[in-house]
This record gives sequence, C-alpha cells and structure tokens, in this order.
Amino acid sequence: MAQFPVKKYNRPREDAIGKVYQTTQWRRVRIVVLTRDPLCMLCNVAPATEVDHKTAMRLGGKPFDLENLQGLCERCHNLKSMRERHGGGHPGTMHSMHSVLVPGENVSNFKPYGGSL
Repeated sequence: MAQFPVKKYNRPREDAIGKVYQTTQWRRVRIVVLTRDPLCMLCNVAPATEVDHKTAMRLGGKPFDLENLQGLCERCHNLKSMRERHGGGHPGTMHSMHSVLVPGENVSNFKPYGGSL
C-alpha cells in the first residue's frame, strides 16, 4: 500500500471546518481518496497530492463523504480554490477557470496572469 505523508497545512485553522483536517478520520479518508485517485481528477497528468471537496464544507459539502472528495494535484487544487474564492478570476489578471478546469483537460501549459509572473 502506498505511503502518503501527513499533510502540513499552510496556516492553522481554529474554526470548525479547520478542525476536520486535524482528525484521525480525515487522515484515514485522505489516504483512501489518494489511493482511489492516484492521478489528478482534473488534469489526469500529475499525481494527486491534495484531497479536494467538490462541494466546499462551508457550502454544505459533507467533510468525509467519498462522493464529495477527489484527488487533485497541487496546481489544479490551487486553481480550483482560487476560482471558488474569486468567482472565476478577475478580468485582466486571471483567465476564467471555467475553460481551464475541465475534467480530463491537460492544464500543464496553463499560465496564470497571462504568463507574466
């Protein structure tokens, strides 16, 4: 069975949603999802390293429901999270994510901010 490192989160969250990620149940579910989805479910190229809630918990998504979870690579997870936080990107600074994050589409050549980073 593959070994998955314990996820280290960028910033601690003390709210109820953040506490989900500190539980033994989350660590177990994370391993199940990354084993089930070895490749990113969006780009189908990179190895999945992140477990994503298809429907965010803050919007009513169930935290441990395997149907609501998918394995994503870090890049696609960051792009999806940005789209969710910013409603598809800001015109002139970010491409609309709707055309980028299509399941099965190769996003390896995507250049955020028009490639001018």
